[in-house]
Amino acid sequence: VVTISAVGLQLKQISLPCDREFTSLQQAYNRSTEGSSEFAIIAGGSGTGKSYLAFQLGRHITSCGGIFLTVKFNQLTQTNPLSALVSAFNQYCNIFTEMRDFDWVKSIATKLRGALGQYANYLIKVIPKLSEILDCEAPDAALDQDCVNGLHKIHYLLIRFVEVISACSNVTVTLHLDDLQWADSFSSSVLEQILKMPEEDKRFFFVGCYRGDEMVQRHPFMKIVDNAGAFAIRLTMIHLDCMDKDTVNTKISELLCLSPRLVKSLSEIVYSKTKGNILFFSRLLISLNTEGLLNLSLGRRRWVWDEEQIQSRKLPNDAASFFSHNIRTLSPQVQSALQVLSCLGSADEMELSILESNFSLEVVNSLKVAVEEGFVSKEDRLYHFSHDKIHQAAYEMAQVEDRRLEHLQYGICLLKFLDGTADVTGMLFTAVGQINLAGPSVVTDQRHYIEFAAHNLMACKKARGMSEYTAASAYAKNGILFIKEDNPWRVHYTICLNLFELAIKCMLVLGDFDTLTKLSDEVYRNARSLEDKLGTLFAVMTSLAYASKITDSVDMGLSILSQLGHELPISSTLKDAMSLVKQTLQDLDVPDNELLSYKKMTDTRHLLAMKCLAKLEMTTGMVDSLLHPIVTCEMIKLTIHFGLSPTTPVGFAYFAGILLKQGDMLAGFRFAKLAMQMLDQVGSKEFAGDVILRSTQVLCFHLPLLSVNEYRLHGQEVALAVGDVPFACGLKLIYCVTMFWAGSNLLTVKNVYAQDSRYMKGQNHLTTYNCIILSYHSILALIGEPIKEEVMEDQLTNPFQRLT
Repeated sequence: VVTISAVGLQLKQISLPCDREFTSLQQAYNRSTEGSSEFAIIAGGSGTGKSYLAFQLGRHITSCGGIFLTVKFNQLTQTNPLSALVSAFNQYCNIFTEMRDFDWVKSIATKLRGALGQYANYLIKVIPKLSEILDCEAPDAALDQDCVNGLHKIHYLLIRFVEVISACSNVTVTLHLDDLQWADSFSSSVLEQILKMPEEDKRFFFVGCYRGDEMVQRHPFMKIVDNAGAFAIRLTMIHLDCMDKDTVNTKISELLCLSPRLVKSLSEIVYSKTKGNILFFSRLLISLNTEGLLNLSLGRRRWVWDEEQIQSRKLPNDAASFFSHNIRTLSPQVQSALQVLSCLGSADEMELSILESNFSLEVVNSLKVAVEEGFVSKEDRLYHFSHDKIHQAAYEMAQVEDRRLEHLQYGICLLKFLDGTADVTGMLFTAVGQINLAGPSVVTDQRHYIEFAAHNLMACKKARGMSEYTAASAYAKNGILFIKEDNPWRVHYTICLNLFELAIKCMLVLGDFDTLTKLSDEVYRNARSLEDKLGTLFAVMTSLAYASKITDSVDMGLSILSQLGHELPISSTLKDAMSLVKQTLQDLDVPDNELLSYKKMTDTRHLLAMKCLAKLEMTTGMVDSLLHPIVTCEMIKLTIHFGLSPTTPVGFAYFAGILLKQGDMLAGFRFAKLAMQMLDQVGSKEFAGDVILRSTQVLCFHLPLLSVNEYRLHGQEVALAVGDVPFACGLKLIYCVTMFWAGSNLLTVKNVYAQDSRYMKGQNHLTTYNCIILSYHSILALIGEPIKEEVMEDQLTNPFQRLT
């Protein structure tokens, strides 16, 4: 942990008493290079050398030509669920571009676009360095609109990204996950899906570090550990403890080049004060040397120490206080620089230079001293603390009110720098995060309140565009807190409406329906028009369906339609409904090319009515079989009178299904084809999974089964790309069953079944999983393989989630 140099004891990574553990990690890595799914976990208390052991492995891997990436989860910085993983993927992209093999990089870009289509460019918002591989700018904003669930969307895109780069890599990539006890559920879910990738597609070795005393059993990462065996993942568990007395004595003996007998008295004092904690041990020896209590005697030609003074020295009981004492031995300039960095958590040189020039501080050069002293690490242009306890110590050196004032000043400074310039580095998040850490109570200039609310709105939109919904919801909530007027909706109507609408949309994705309800009530009270309420009404309508209140969801949809001027006959008889279907079929008695050449719908209210009807298509069939065809026919009617809308294909797909049920197979086939053609022409990708699933159920009565399956395969990809997991699972299920009954090669069918069943199980979509696993059992029996997977209890009690 420490070594001797001409200027005294210096922090340096040298051998620790963990050779056996290091050998276990090497063996796990070697197995992973041969195709085994491996996950090594290093657990232990704070300061026991977990990260050191992982980085020791990293040096070994890179020396052998391997790739070693680090993901560090952070407790003190503002929650951005993607930031940790993105840092690793950015490192990976850097490695690709630095190889300067332009043909290979071009090949990766081609494969990424082939795997993700138009959504390949969307990843640039999340992984900025990917732009150097894809050689393009930020994606078309329109891609953000076709989205069912942003978290599922980015989840899918990240997994596909990993699949492509894994297939292109000829070496195993090691991903070091540090401080897993602070990993968020989204990152854990992405990691779990990467681990579940087929072994032939995966060239990853995972090394995770966490503090055993801070990792609770319900933590999302523990689900991965508990289910490792079920997914054929081999775990290597390593537990690190503090050094015992004998080990401390041995390490000091080796360090000072003296026999264990001569250093025994010193080692006993050191052990009594550090309890063998490796981090404390290293810092204590360095501080003893700095304070002149442990010196190299040129006269005696050996190291000497003052036992009485060392024994009398009082050490704090907790890590933060211990490091605070160490930090105070540094120069005032270095202490100030550490306090600046502690407010930011981590920062690049540009941000630090901006603060340096505005506050007459010497930050960058002082942090270089802190790096030499071992308090701070620097990777490329990014500075961060070597250990979170050092971060905590530096942060707590200032009083709470002083810290909040510093956060405010730093945030204002960074915002001024950004004023009128494009934010390409993510500095907006840093600046607004500082403002929010300060809080409204610190602001003294009343003019700043609405300014900070507006900047939170900007950060919210940017975070939501990157599918960081947890961060986006935090920005929206903080923006609302900064609007301090007595009647803010009257004075700042547009900002209030935008903040509340975005917060509601984030709550819908995150599943926080209680908060969504409270926020929506505020919009209902203050919105000035129906159009301003509609976004909120649609979100509430969807949340009611997710909360198993299907009838309430339908009632709200009907209410929205009524307010838009579209009353549906909700008390119709079966005869009325069938008569309406017949009349609609007559209205559509025009050539297909004429239907496809209809003008596009432009009236806002009609477009909103069509969107509402598309959502009702999925719910009315569950609670009111007579209302369902009326909804479908209303969509067709609006299309005939006012033109094609992005949701028109939904109406035609459902209409095809109704005709098929009535026995009119030819008409059903016609409108199923039209729905697919319209989907390519004007359709919203948000509903693509639904349209393709419904249409192909009709097409399979007229076309060869395997040719229809190609549509379903495309539908899976589109549905996943917009985050529509339920319909993606439904399409996967029908795709697999069709392969089986169409007589495809059983070994091929078995592999597809295995892959898709793993996905369904991983998504906890057990309705489709249990359906597919029963067919899977039949396939295994036919080819003479043992049955391993069992039907699982279906936890999806919500009928809306079980729709497929």
